[in-house]
Amino acid sequence: MLDRLFDAIRDKVTARERRLFLLSVCVGFSMHFYIYAEQLTNPDGRWMAGGYTYRSTYWETALGRWGIFLVDCTRGYLTSPIITCVISIAGMAISGLILLRILEIRGKINSVIVMIMMMVMPCFSYTLSYWYCADAYTYAMMFSLMAVWSAKKTGKGIVIGAICMACALGLYQAYLGVTVGLCIIGLIVHGLENGGKTDTWCRECANYMFMGVLGLIIYWILLRISLLIWNTQLSAYSGANEIGIWNTLQYLPDRFVHTYHVLFQWMFGDEIIYNAYWKRPFLYFMLLIVFATAFVINLSINRGGVKKKALLVGIFFLVALFPAGISIIEIAAPKRNISILQSAGMCLLIPFVLKMTEIMEGKEILRTTASILSILIVWSYCLSDNAAYLAVQTTQNQTETVLRNIYARVEDTDDYQIGDKVMFAGYVNRINYPRDAKIYKMADGLWSEMNSFWGTYSGATGDWRNLYFDLLGMRLNICTKEEYMAVINSDEFRDMPLYPHKGSIQKINGIVCVKLMDDPPTEN
Repeated sequence: MLDRLFDAIRDKVTARERRLFLLSVCVGFSMHFYIYAEQLTNPDGRWMAGGYTYRSTYWETALGRWGIFLVDCTRGYLTSPIITCVISIAGMAISGLILLRILEIRGKINSVIVMIMMMVMPCFSYTLSYWYCADAYTYAMMFSLMAVWSAKKTGKGIVIGAICMACALGLYQAYLGVTVGLCIIGLIVHGLENGGKTDTWCRECANYMFMGVLGLIIYWILLRISLLIWNTQLSAYSGANEIGIWNTLQYLPDRFVHTYHVLFQWMFGDEIIYNAYWKRPFLYFMLLIVFATAFVINLSINRGGVKKKALLVGIFFLVALFPAGISIIEIAAPKRNISILQSAGMCLLIPFVLKMTEIMEGKEILRTTASILSILIVWSYCLSDNAAYLAVQTTQNQTETVLRNIYARVEDTDDYQIGDKVMFAGYVNRINYPRDAKIYKMADGLWSEMNSFWGTYSGATGDWRNLYFDLLGMRLNICTKEEYMAVINSDEFRDMPLYPHKGSIQKINGIVCVKLMDDPPTEN
C-alpha cells in the first residue's frame, strides 16, 4: 500500500518539480544553518520550550490553535531545533511547489525565484526560531496554499479546500492572508487571461467564497469542540476572544485603510521590517512600476474579458482589495498588528508581479526587469535573515556571559547552599547592557532586537529558569511569586544597588535576590 502511494505521488510530481524541491531544500539548509546549529530562539521559544520539551494544552487552544497539540504528538513533545527545522524546510519547499501550481508560473528563472523566496522570506526565518511550533506553522502555510489549489476545482475540491483552510486556521490564523491574497491574485490574473468568459470568472469567484465560508464554519466547530475538551475559553491575548462579525464590522473602515499603511510599511518603512540598509524601498518602488506597467499592458492588449464592464470593475476592485486581503488578520482581529511573523502574505507581491509579466505577449524587457528586481529583493532577504541570526547570537552570547557571572556570584553569597531559593528581579535588556552594533540594523528587526527575556513576571521567570538549563545545564530553585513580591516590597530590596554593582546580590527572607531593575516586572 505504501509503495502504491509513493508511486502515485511520484507520478503526480514532475521531474522539474523534483529538481526545484531539491534546490529549495538545499537553499533552506544552507541559509538557515546558523539557527539550528547554534540553537537560536526567541523569548517565547525559550520560555515555552525550555528543556527541549513542550506539550501544548489549553493555552494554544485558547488562542484558537487547536491543531498544534496534534503536531506536538507527532514529535513526542520533543522540541529539537534540528528536527523542527528539517520538517519545516521540507514543508516550505512543498509549499513553494503548490504556489507555483496555483499561479501556473512557467518561467524557469521565475520558478526558482519563487521557490527560494518561500524559503528565505523573513517570516519563515523568524518562524524557525519557534522550536516548539515551527513545523506546525509550516503545515499551516501548506494547508493555506492547498485550500486555494483545491478550491480552483469544482465539486469535492471546494470541500477539500474548506477542510484545508480550517486546518490552517487551527494551526496558525495569520496565514489566512496567504489564502485570501492568492484568491485575489488568481481572480485578477484569470480575469485578464480568460478572453471575456465572465461566467467562468464568476464561477471561480463563487468557489473561493464558498470555500472560505465553509472553511470558517468547520474551523469554528472544531474550535468549540477543542475548547470543551480542554475546558477553557478564548484568551484575551492579541484580542483572540474579540474576533467576531460585530467587532470586524465595527472596526472595518479604520482597519481597511490601515492595511494600506501596513503594505506601505512593509515595502518602504522600518516599522515591520528593517528595509533601509538593504535599499529595499527603491527595489519595491521599481517593482511597483513594473507591476503598474504590466497591468496596463494586460488591460490594453487582446484580453476580451476587460472589455466587459462588469469584469473590468471586478478586476479594479480586486486590485484595490489586495492590501486588505494579504492583511486580513488585521481586519478579523482589530487588536492584532502584523509583525514579521505574520507577514507571509506581503511576500506574495513578488510572485504576483512575476505572473503579471508572464501573461503578457512579448515585452521581454519588462519580464527581465521584474525577474532581476525580484532576485535582488530575495537576495536581500537572505542577507537580512543571516544578519538577524548573527544579531540574535550576539544577544544570546551577552546573556550567557551575564548568566555565568551571576551564578558565580550567587555561589559566593554568604550562607548559600545548593538548593536555596533564588529570584531575579528584572532581566538583561538594552538599558543595562546596550546593544548598538551595526549588525542589529542590518537584520530583519523585531526578534533580532528582542531581549532574551519576556517583559512579564511569568515570561521573565520562565526564561531565567530555562536559560540556565539550556545554556549552562543548571536547574535553579526559583522562589514563588508570593515570595518574589514580598522581597521586592521590602526595604532591603529598595536599598540594594543594581547588578553588577557590589551588594546587588543578597539574601533576603532566606532567598538569594539578584537585582537587575529598580522596577522589576510583577504582572503575569
